[in-house]
Amino acid sequence: MRKLMDAESEAREPDAGVNGPCPTQVAGDSIPVRQNNRWSTGLLAAQRQRYLEAKKWRSLRFWAVAVAAVLGLSATAFAPSLLIPIGPIGAIVGAAQWLAGFLERRHIQAGANIQEQFDTSVYPLEWNPLLGEKIDAEDIAAAAKRFRGDRGLLANWYAVPDGIRWPLDVLICQRSNLRWDSALRYAYSNTILLGLATLAVSTVGVGIAKDLSLEEFVLALLPSTGAFIFGIEAVCSHRQHSASQRELKRHIETAWLDAIQGLQTTADGKLRAIQDRIHHLRTAAPLVPEWFYWRRRDDYEQQMRFAVEQMARDAATCGGREHEEASTGGPP
Repeated sequence: MRKLMDAESEAREPDAGVNGPCPTQVAGDSIPVRQNNRWSTGLLAAQRQRYLEAKKWRSLRFWAVAVAAVLGLSATAFAPSLLIPIGPIGAIVGAAQWLAGFLERRHIQAGANIQEQFDTSVYPLEWNPLLGEKIDAEDIAAAAKRFRGDRGLLANWYAVPDGIRWPLDVLICQRSNLRWDSALRYAYSNTILLGLATLAVSTVGVGIAKDLSLEEFVLALLPSTGAFIFGIEAVCSHRQHSASQRELKRHIETAWLDAIQGLQTTADGKLRAIQDRIHHLRTAAPLVPEWFYWRRRDDYEQQMRFAVEQMARDAATCGGREHEEASTGGPP
């Protein structure tokens, strides 16, 4: 899923927010146009802000367990007697960071809700009331105002070219979302695994070097409890999430092939069902740190645009481009 960045035009003004009405589809309108209007850019700014706030809680959790782990490792190496007070503190930190995860989750759910409002407005699709109520425009405007990032990076959120007929343009966007995010999460889970392995080897190595007793070795592990809980939970959730995204991506690719080959029509209901699943994945998604996202962004952006260009060529070959005479099956 391409979960992050893009917006320009009139919507790129620093205070461009969400005061305008939700746009409706008109003749000549398209995803590349709708995604860059004032309303859409305000939604993206608000979405980014709520995810950034969630990541602040995530960072707090990370640094709490990291500091506890470093203190425990240092005490094991240089002052084993300090393990008695430090060990229980590390265990308490581990429990506290788990509780802080609930606050993190609230911001994630709000960000997912706003992203859903963006998607349903841009594609466009009907809002599914079973997903919950839309976030009020006033709350979206407030979150968009707090956003201090580069709004120019919110332009052209989806790389779909103009002229691709509905529903192929929507399928391209949905697939891009999943492919981008799945690859990012899998790569990040590998990084966490490497960090956990390093911590475990270091703790065991220091324990052996210091010839610790079993009791002392258990005390040496306690400060790292939070780090191991945090890391293992993150690896499992990112791997599981990535696998679910790849499975849904395969379903979209099947719908894509059927659509361009004319084997069956892709009705609103099928697109809405896919979107419901995407929304569910977003609300349950673990976070990827900003630094890791930015480190990978350019490569993934290039890969995504290459894939979209290929899909656009396939659509053009099979009559998926719009023509002046008619376009097929789009929403009213």
